[in-house]
Amino acid sequence: MYDFLLHPPSTEVSSDVPVEISGWMNADAWKNVIQLSSFKTFERLPADIVSLGKRWKEWTEHAMPENQPMPSDWKQLPPFEALMILRFVYVSMRIEG
Repeated sequence: MYDFLLHPPSTEVSSDVPVEISGWMNADAWKNVIQLSSFKTFERLPADIVSLGKRWKEWTEHAMPENQPMPSDWKQLPPFEALMILRFVYVSMRIEG
């Protein structure tokens, strides 16, 4: 996981943003979610983001999400795993916007 944080894979992931979250999540952030889900810790992340879309949207729109609990059981992640979500989901959304 450390290598992934420092050197994210550059392979293309062909996965469209699900319609349920397409109004607020961009394609780059969704691709990162899909890539993160290759790790056991994050395997249910895509489904949870879709099913809890409103709560994830609120978290990503917060001015300082790093100080806010993530939705559902994700708030119990160890700090490094939480950093992975923060880096690859939240930051990806901010770079494009």
